[in-house]
Amino acid sequence: MKERLTLLRQTDLITQQAYTGTLNAAQFLSGHLNIDPCNEQFQIAMEHLAMAVDRITAGDPISKGLDPILLGKVYQDDAYEQLSALNLATLTFFDITAVPETENSYLINNIFTLFYINLPEEEAC
Repeated sequence: MKERLTLLRQTDLITQQAYTGTLNAAQFLSGHLNIDPCNEQFQIAMEHLAMAVDRITAGDPISKGLDPILLGKVYQDDAYEQLSALNLATLTFFDITAVPETENSYLINNIFTLFYINLPEEEAC
């Protein structure tokens, strides 16, 4: 995963702040979610995190968030409070004070997805 982020950094697709923060956030999340950092979905989520941080920092967040119906399912999930707290803790690795709801909808959905892809099948259903 570090290699993917390094490539994004070397090509100036992400800033140094996003690079460093995402590496730290990835280590934090992989430990809390007990997920292998080499997992493809995890790597994609970390790339999205880095790019979202840069958009937020630049004051240019995405204009449209996750589909409200899908987001509603995340909010209604039994694990939502735990995952929301994990999302907030992840954002402490970056120098951002507020996250627009449009961006946050995707960030929380990524954590939701990572949480459930790592559960045993009987628990995830």
